[in-house]
Amino acid sequence: MTTIAITFVVNYLAEYPDVYEKVLEEQTEIMRSKRLDELLNWEGIQKMRYSWMVACEALRLAPPVQGTFREAITDFAYSGFTIPKGWKTHWTPHSTHKDPKYFLDPEKFDPSRFEGSGPAPYTFVPLLVNHECAQGRNMRGHRYLFSCTIW
Repeated sequence: MTTIAITFVVNYLAEYPDVYEKVLEEQTEIMRSKRLDELLNWEGIQKMRYSWMVACEALRLAPPVQGTFREAITDFAYSGFTIPKGWKTHWTPHSTHKDPKYFLDPEKFDPSRFEGSGPAPYTFVPLLVNHECAQGRNMRGHRYLFSCTIW
């Protein structure tokens, strides 16, 4: 999954030179704040706000996980159909990530949609993290690993 995510981030950076310049500026600023022999640490990673917004937007548009099956725990209606308890349903991140109800102009690459508190809870789920995870906690480890990989 990491390889896929990095591939799409690099693709979007190549496609959007203005975004690339902002990421480069942020990374250069972080590098200049460190000694030559000093390794990247969590403090430096936390300064990668724009880089992280770019990574999130790439994951929103190209989630590395294509979908999952869930079992209906009760009967429910959807689009005029009744789904009985026990039936398997299939859900994909694309169905949420590309829904204009959750993301304005969903086909557009726009890292700024992750500024501040970002998207509403449960609308950005590129790695299919389940609802038991606390918001924010679900991506912290991935953020660290991703940042170390690109550093």
